[in-house]
Formats: sequence, C-alpha cells, structure tokens
Amino acid sequence: MSDFADLGLGGLDIGAWEALVAPVATSPEIISQLHAAALQAGNDPRLGERMREVGFTAEPSATPGALADKIKHETPIWRQLVEASGAKLD
Repeated sequence: MSDFADLGLGGLDIGAWEALVAPVATSPEIISQLHAAALQAGNDPRLGERMREVGFTAEPSATPGALADKIKHETPIWRQLVEASGAKLD
C-alpha cells in the first residue's frame, strides 16, 4: 500500500473531521443558531468525556464561515488524493 509521499503527495496537512452542515439555502440566522447550539453542546462536560472515550478531539470552528473555508481549502486536496490513489466508484 502506498503512502502519501509515494503518491507524490508528501507534506499533506489533512485529517478526518466531522461537522454539522445544512443545505446551502439555509438562512444565515438559522446557521448562526445551529452554530451557537453546537458550541453550547460542545461545552457540556459529559459530551467532552464521551468524545474522548471514543477517541475524538473537539475543535469547534470559531464561525460558520471558518468551516466553509476549511471545506473550500481541503476539497482540492482530497480530490487530488482520490485521483492519485486510482480509487473508482463501483
């Protein structure tokens, strides 16, 4: 199995992450409410404990726009990785 360097993709600074997302037509007000609710839930010590138990580290986005920027930044990287791997959908 090839690693990133073997595929000509050395130096990648990416990792797996999870996010709460909404349809593109969702109003900014609703997005702000969802973001605030997610931050509030993330501050619950019980959730933090459970996340650590299963190996997750919470790194909340400072703003909804920060998540959008992360997605825009990583999409071409993941596209290049998939293309270099030769992976195909069946």
